[in-house]
Amino acid sequence: STLTFGNNITYIGNNAFGHLPISSLYLPDGVTVGAGAFGNCSQIETLNVAVSTINTTDFGTKNVKTLGLREGVQTIADGTFSDATGLTSVSLPNSLRTIGNYAFANTNFPNANLSGVTSIGQGAFSGNAALKEAIMSNDLETLGAEAFYNCTSLETVALGKTIQSIG
Repeated sequence: STLTFGNNITYIGNNAFGHLPISSLYLPDGVTVGAGAFGNCSQIETLNVAVSTINTTDFGTKNVKTLGLREGVQTIADGTFSDATGLTSVSLPNSLRTIGNYAFANTNFPNANLSGVTSIGQGAFSGNAALKEAIMSNDLETLGAEAFYNCTSLETVALGKTIQSIG
């Protein structure tokens, strides 16, 4: 089932839609999501949101195939999309600043445009065998250990000039 909210919604409370068979979720800009609001919604395949922080406890993220994060998203928490092996399409906004440890570990999307990101955590993209290209912004300061470990198809990594720490 598809769950789409209108532009007037500003808040979705704790555990409001947890454990529901939602396959597609669209949230308009400016919505605050309570803890576990869509937690354990393990059938979500399409996620299109603009909340400031994305984490696995607020959204069922393991079966996501198409990810559209819009402007306003600033942080992807540790392990959020880890082991979402069906994740093949990712769109990240310029507002994104932090990608947590193992956030996209063991996923399968081919390109990562990381313009605006200042910190990439340990193992953030590790095990993504489909990843061919990772373009980082000149704002990148920290690249965690094993960030691209076992990305066997990786052909291009472009690091910015302001990087201060690798590993």
